[in-house]
Amino acid sequence: MRHTLVGLLVAAAALHAAADSAGDLKDLERKARGSPVEVATQYGRLFAKAQKKNDLVRERAVYRSFKRALGFSDPAVVEALMNELAPKRNGAFASAHFCAAHLLLQKSQGGSEHDIKRAAKVLQTHAGNTKAGKHAKAMADYARGMVAIADGKDQEAAGALNKALAAMVAEDWSVPAMHVGTELAALHVRNEQGREAAQAMKSVARTLGPKDDTSLSYVWRR
Repeated sequence: MRHTLVGLLVAAAALHAAADSAGDLKDLERKARGSPVEVATQYGRLFAKAQKKNDLVRERAVYRSFKRALGFSDPAVVEALMNELAPKRNGAFASAHFCAAHLLLQKSQGGSEHDIKRAAKVLQTHAGNTKAGKHAKAMADYARGMVAIADGKDQEAAGALNKALAAMVAEDWSVPAMHVGTELAALHVRNEQGREAAQAMKSVARTLGPKDDTSLSYVWRR
């Protein structure tokens, strides 16, 4: 009887905590439109807390709420979320390196004016993790190239982007290869290096095969 009572009390406490947590998330969703960056920072802290406790249920709830409230379209929001997450941690639903990669791709795809130097540092830190794989290292080279472009260091940028593109082509990572190859080609065109620009585009094309979604090549051409 005593054990049953204790079990019921524990279950009731858990349900009460879950209700409080859901209320907190609803409150953030209401505030998101007025203060998106501030709210993104609070979401980042909630993600970090859930990840530290290995609480996947809570992390999933935070992720779903964040998607409803803010999403990943605003670079300032994504960076605010990224800044609260540990660069070397792989979250189940959100991670600093995912946010950093997203910022980088946004910069290439949409011409975002957002400064990606913080994102580059996160990707470089993540790539230094002993558990990080080829993709992490390729993304770090991509980031290094983008920072070099921003700093006007074209030769350094070309070297980093070439290295990233080679790794992506070797693994048939078509989407990031499109972004990197386009940045590299644009860099060569700006420096009147037509042959090198064409080679970058050919490298990207090798990642697209007959079984790939045709919309990929349409988006790339556009």
